[in-house]
Amino acid sequence: MPHRPTASTLLAATLLALATAATAQTAAPTNLPGELVGTWSWTLPNGCTETQTYRADGSRSVVSGDERTEGTFDVEPSVEDPNFRRLTLLTKTDSGGKDCSGNASDDSGKTSVIFYLIAKDGQQLMYCADPELKRCVGPFRRATGT
Repeated sequence: MPHRPTASTLLAATLLALATAATAQTAAPTNLPGELVGTWSWTLPNGCTETQTYRADGSRSVVSGDERTEGTFDVEPSVEDPNFRRLTLLTKTDSGGKDCSGNASDDSGKTSVIFYLIAKDGQQLMYCADPELKRCVGPFRRATGT
């Protein structure tokens, strides 16, 4: 019987591919926020899709399950690992409702710091709690034309 890869195997392979692609980059981008601007989507194993839109003016919106949030973002190089970018998110408004992970907490006014890695082709994005490729989500895929 053929072996079907598990979700964790696919995630590990994607993380490895993204890390390899990032390592191959020779120079840090000069416009860090620009690489993130656009719309990114990820469909979780439970079938729920999360869509995040980053705008050039530093604003951000997220649709995740029944939750809708608006906020701002700031990007800077990661001092922990040059392949990652440090992303600071401020959630200004949260409509409530459960997000794709089942969380229904109100994140209005909360700031969080995460790390992200974009594939060399600029079409896939992985978020991690730290730049050690642990506790990561994705891959998010860039929407066509963004």
